[in-house]
Amino acid sequence: MLKKSGNPMDWSYADKTLLGIGMSFSLFALFFSIASIPFIFPAMNYASNMEAVRFTLVFSAVCMTVWAVFFAIVWKTRKSHPDSMLPGTIQVYLFGAPLMVMAVLNGIHSMVTGLLLASAPIFGLILFNNSRHVVLASILNWLGIILIGVAVNQGLLPDAPLYVKGDTPYANNILLLIQIIIGLPSALLVSLIVISLVHGLRTREKKILELSRRDGLTGVWNRRYLMERLEHEIAVSRRSKKPLSLIILDLDFFKRINDQYGHTTGDKVLIQAAQTLQTSIRDIDHLGRYGGEEFVIILPFCDADMAAVIAERCRQNIEAIAIEIDGNRIPVTSSFGVTTLPAGMHASGDALTHSADLGLYEAKAKGRNCVVSKPADAQ
Repeated sequence: MLKKSGNPMDWSYADKTLLGIGMSFSLFALFFSIASIPFIFPAMNYASNMEAVRFTLVFSAVCMTVWAVFFAIVWKTRKSHPDSMLPGTIQVYLFGAPLMVMAVLNGIHSMVTGLLLASAPIFGLILFNNSRHVVLASILNWLGIILIGVAVNQGLLPDAPLYVKGDTPYANNILLLIQIIIGLPSALLVSLIVISLVHGLRTREKKILELSRRDGLTGVWNRRYLMERLEHEIAVSRRSKKPLSLIILDLDFFKRINDQYGHTTGDKVLIQAAQTLQTSIRDIDHLGRYGGEEFVIILPFCDADMAAVIAERCRQNIEAIAIEIDGNRIPVTSSFGVTTLPAGMHASGDALTHSADLGLYEAKAKGRNCVVSKPADAQ
């Protein structure tokens, strides 16, 4: 089945092409319906160029057939070549070309025709990342529009021969209805395209921003963002007059694990440790990798006693990590330094980090695998 969720910008090229073909088919189905009006309302015959009407019916039917065959081909090959850009490239170039014929029939100076023609390059830019073909197709599209406009102005081509202006209110009302039938979907199409484009760009921007803040191995916050977050939480603590705690922990003898079991195993230990810490803290807490085997946990609205409890829970859970190599369990322990910024007290992020570091050094000096709390350095 064709994907029905997510932004089209994130679909495979095959699915994007199928969507574009479907829209192209729908456009010519609309043209076919419009050209059928004189046959539905015989009174419109005198206000219509029946030769142009018949040509429009045949041309629209041929275009729908071509798009239907193209859709079937892409559908059949989409599983084996989901990321092939060839079908999408063909679709981008073909999208605007048949509209040139409709521009001649409907009137090159018509606002409706302009909306339809303008939607082609915008739609292509949304669906396909390679904008070179889209830009080239757009240039060819607009060159065609200019040439048709010159030809109409010079009398070389008729101006909107499909429907001429009627002499009765009945005919004029039908012509107005035709413009609404064409114009409303066109305006909606352009609006949806712009909305989709903006939403897609914002989604991509959020993804990129999120990735720039994450540690590539463990998925927790990286050091740069964590320090930004720490300064933010210090400001919140000062305004709210609530305590803020900080934990710095280090996996004990991690170099020995790398040397003895290899860096792949060391990476597994880091990932498992990050996952364990994430499940051991509160939802409002912030976990990040400080560097190497060091992690930092920011604890908003947390006093010294609660911080010590959370740190001890993390220590016990890390000690319970079960990673086995060749039937041998690799022991994993950690040392913790904890500091707390009391309510009403001010300190910088560097000062809090330094205080927690002192606690970590003391924990290591005591034999590791323990928690040591230190008061924050006031500023």
